[in-house]
Amino acid sequence: MKSLESDVSYDEYGSLPGTSGASGFAQFDYEFEPDQPEDSFEELYEFTDAFMDPSQAEPVKLWLESLGFAQYADLFIANQINLDFLPCITPLDLDEMGITEPDIQRRLILGIKQLEASKTRNFIDHDQSDASLTHSMIHYREISYKEIQLNPSPIGRGAFGIVFKGLWRGQAIAVKKLQVFLDPTHLEDFRREAALMERLNFHPAISFFIGVCTEPEHLCFITKYYPKGSAYDLLVKENLVLEWKLVIKIARDAASGIFHLHRERVIHCDIAARNILVGDDWSGYVSDFGMSRIKKYTTTPLARPSREGPIRWMAPELLQNRQLYSFKSDSWSFGVMLWEFVAHAKPYSTLTREEVVQHVINGNTLSIPVSCPPVLATLMKDCWNFDPELRPSFANIWKRLSEYYIKLDS
Repeated sequence: MKSLESDVSYDEYGSLPGTSGASGFAQFDYEFEPDQPEDSFEELYEFTDAFMDPSQAEPVKLWLESLGFAQYADLFIANQINLDFLPCITPLDLDEMGITEPDIQRRLILGIKQLEASKTRNFIDHDQSDASLTHSMIHYREISYKEIQLNPSPIGRGAFGIVFKGLWRGQAIAVKKLQVFLDPTHLEDFRREAALMERLNFHPAISFFIGVCTEPEHLCFITKYYPKGSAYDLLVKENLVLEWKLVIKIARDAASGIFHLHRERVIHCDIAARNILVGDDWSGYVSDFGMSRIKKYTTTPLARPSREGPIRWMAPELLQNRQLYSFKSDSWSFGVMLWEFVAHAKPYSTLTREEVVQHVINGNTLSIPVSCPPVLATLMKDCWNFDPELRPSFANIWKRLSEYYIKLDS
């Protein structure tokens, strides 16, 4: 696996490599327990502590028994892996679940492929060949590159790709072209990642995923185009001053989208203002979550300055051990994102990346502007707790921002 040669330079505001543990799968004794909402939100919000509905758990048990792996049933159920989620599973996920034996992984992945081959659902385009049919069974839309019209001027750059505005079947789209080569094994992982994005797509606060192109010379993700751009474009780059109600609306929606990812056992790993897109009505949309696992499939990033990951947004435990990504490391990054919203600036702008690492490891955080509303200041401080277990969950973050938005809107 190797990267394409490129003389494009990137800064720290691109999608950054170096993440690991991004799928968020747990060992069997793990259970995600979001903070319970207060009484005022009981009608809006309900949680369940059950791992999986019995109607979804039983088919998974039977499938594993048919493969001779009944001993893993509890593990799959604990991670809420039902038959619909199976196509998204890769060897990387099995590793994180504690299933590390290569032969067992091979047999499980083969079983998943056989299960998918028996299904009839597909999203095959009219101009795809029969050879593409097997891949289309993984539940994502394959888009032919010849159908896409690209504007030659990029609208964004990242460590793994360049984003263009494009046109597809009469509608504006955003096209993220990945600047990497993937061997056949990792191309299959790429397809499974697309299937995961398809599965996570149907939430109001997730940027709308349209499909992918897996042609070797044109690997790209295609999503809805958001004319306002990202929260970074508006609040940091353009230094646009918005009323607090709109700022909180964007932040609240972002928290909602990330909460959705966490409930689906996916850790974002790159939460920042640049990855929150803004709609025409000032709604916020979480983007680039699919790249969190794609980054594992490559060995040589394009951008040297980004080689070590999004340092300025990283939780202290990650700065010392990159294997410690968790739901609560996302909480730390969300606090940094809120700081960007308030300060309209680059985090730790006067420090080098190396200095940021030492600054945070030594117990320091960002200085909160005096103009910051107390509600946001308190939330930032809570997100920056050096004990990950004491940071708020995204259920709690969403609830607090929602209550504040209602107060501002009344």
